[in-house]
Amino acid sequence: INGCPIFVRKDMSLARLMSAGGVGSLYQVLVEFVTYLIMVMVCMLSVFLVLAGVCQFAEFSVPEWKNVDFATVFGFGVSLVPVMIMLTAMAQLGHELSGNIVSGMLIQFLVTLSMGYVCGCFYPASFFPEGIQVAGRLLPPGVAMKYASGCMIEEVSALAVLGVLFYTVLFVALTWRLRQRKLEHR
Repeated sequence: INGCPIFVRKDMSLARLMSAGGVGSLYQVLVEFVTYLIMVMVCMLSVFLVLAGVCQFAEFSVPEWKNVDFATVFGFGVSLVPVMIMLTAMAQLGHELSGNIVSGMLIQFLVTLSMGYVCGCFYPASFFPEGIQVAGRLLPPGVAMKYASGCMIEEVSALAVLGVLFYTVLFVALTWRLRQRKLEHR
């Protein structure tokens, strides 16, 4: 119904109306999640489509991927769909936690930036103390990096898949519980 969390007013009027019509909080969260995920996947796969086209037709190549073709680059993008699912669930949780659109976007930005930094996305994790390195590998961006690096060498570990699945279920469950509480208390 509503596309994604950034298109919905935060006064819970749509959620209450749907709840009064017999649509439970779990179904609401799942429908919002799927529509938000579709938007994220269209955006991300479009980027990989353009990147694959540039690699194929402009004879531009990422040094680590010598002699790659269109199918390889686009296939890598498709293999990242589980990570997109996990990060979409995390973004939806951030929006559910926030009171309005600005704070939702700010939460997403700051949480993603800080976790990405600790996990080694922006700065080598090896410069951090061992405890922070371990924590970084256990955070969602660390799990996503483990999965994505496995996709690059075509050896995704079962642990990486379980980590992505665990965080996806956790984020959706927390979002559902928050929605339940909001509907009960208003």
